[in-house]
Amino acid sequence: MAAIGDFIVTETIASIVAAHITGTIAPADTVARSFARIRAHGDAAVFISLRDESAALAEAKALAAAGPQDRPLYGVPVAIKDNIDVEGLPTTAACPAFAYNPGKDATVVAQLKRARSSLEKPISISSQPGWSACVRPMAFHATRLSPS
Repeated sequence: MAAIGDFIVTETIASIVAAHITGTIAPADTVARSFARIRAHGDAAVFISLRDESAALAEAKALAAAGPQDRPLYGVPVAIKDNIDVEGLPTTAACPAFAYNPGKDATVVAQLKRARSSLEKPISISSQPGWSACVRPMAFHATRLSPS
C-alpha cells in the first residue's frame, strides 16, 4: 500500500478546469488518474460505492466533446459522502443495514452534475477519520485544494 504522502496533489480546482479548457489534460485523463490513485491506495474500506470506471471515462469523453461552456467545474471529479443521495448508487450512511437506493439525486448532487454536465456520478465515501467534508473533489485526486 502506498503512503498517504504519495497521494497529495497541490492542484486547485481552478487549475484543473484551466488545464481541461486549454487541452493540457483531458477530463478523461483526470478521471483515469483519480481511479488509478484509488487503486494504488489499496484500501477498499475508504469507498463504500465506487462508480464504474469505464462509464465515468465515457462520460468524461462526452463532456470533452461538448466543451466547457457554462460548466464551472468542467471535468473535476468529485466524491460524495455516502449519506447524500446519488441516483444509481446506494445511500448507506456507512451502515449496510440503513442502505437504500434513492430514486433521485440530492439537490447538491444535481447541482454538481449541472456544473460538470454529468462528467460522472459522484462516488460515495465512508465515514473515515479525516474525511470531514460531505462533498469534495475526488479523493486522492486533489487532496489539498483552494477554491482559486
